Amino acid sequence: MKTCAAFCILALTIHVARPAELPVRDSLIFRLEASAQAEARQAASLPPIQRFQPVDIALDTSSAGRRAMQAVADRRPEFVSNGEAAYFKFDG
Repeated sequence: MKTCAAFCILALTIHVARPAELPVRDSLIFRLEASAQAEARQAASLPPIQRFQPVDIALDTSSAGRRAMQAVADRRPEFVSNGEAAYFKFDG
């Protein structure tokens, strides 16, 4: 029963939090969309990011075009993707 509940919550979260539906506010500082990283990295001439790879540079997908970096390698978020959906897994 716990597995079913966890799966339902996960499925609902994925459906509710799709990047195209995220509201953009005037005060937005950094838009971090895992599913847009492959295209953003290619546009920035960065090497592609692989599944389960620690993220060296996360790119802002808003018009600001900022970059976020974690200098400590073992503290970097992990990029998780199945080819259709993607997310960042943080350590905290």
